[in-house]
Amino acid sequence: MVRGGSKAIRGRTVQPRRSIRAWHGCSTRLLEGCKLLLGSSRTRACTGASEAGFLYERGLGVPKDSREALKWYRKAAERGDPSAQCRIGQSYYNGQDVSRDYREAANWYRKSAEQGLAVAENNLAALYHHGRGVETNYVQALYWYRKAAERGLPEAKNSLGVMYQDGLGVEKDYQQAANWFRAAAEQGDNGGRYDLANLYMVGRGVPLDCVRAYFWYSLATAAGDNLGPRQLKKLSKLMTPRQVLEARSLLANQQRQKQPSNVPEAAVRGATQQTD
Repeated sequence: MVRGGSKAIRGRTVQPRRSIRAWHGCSTRLLEGCKLLLGSSRTRACTGASEAGFLYERGLGVPKDSREALKWYRKAAERGDPSAQCRIGQSYYNGQDVSRDYREAANWYRKSAEQGLAVAENNLAALYHHGRGVETNYVQALYWYRKAAERGLPEAKNSLGVMYQDGLGVEKDYQQAANWFRAAAEQGDNGGRYDLANLYMVGRGVPLDCVRAYFWYSLATAAGDNLGPRQLKKLSKLMTPRQVLEARSLLANQQRQKQPSNVPEAAVRGATQQTD
């Protein structure tokens, strides 16, 4: 573990994602169209059932109904749709509209992960990481985190960094941990921001750099991290006024360049001001 209040997030499952932009203004006619696809080819049937589930899940053109959504997702999942399989897995993991069952969650995540869905790969890795529904297996966790991370999932990148930091399923390597934390942080992952800041604070895998630590703690705090303010307060006592000014300049430049922090400028200002 890294000193300085590290709370490396150990194996987060992630909700399946889907943009709702394409569904703006959809209606019950779209739902009927989705249902009509069920009588078509296998691929079109999967699509129809999955889309119907999504409409019920979000309440788009129909009353929001999680149980009805689950019914349609299951139809799609049983026809092999990886996104629907992942959603069924998440329902079992959370115990939403079904009894919580980690073993069933693992079964559905695996079906989806084997088709290359990054979220399912990450979630299956998290189950191996924590031994939920499967035997704890850090090598398998590392394997699936890496698959998801290489597909670009930021949460998986952060978790892969944790595996290297803690030496789980792989030899401990702080430089690799820092690389993966940075990759996650640069995509706006708050766990990655915080964990990278911790490494900068103690100089593991990266040069000891209070300015960079302050920068990443500030971004994490602005995005709602609950341990960030405490770390900023502790760090600010170790820094010279010039170093604090340099860190705030980095934050200002980052906002002007619109790098991928996913944090409003006002929020960043508020985070840095907490240490005044």
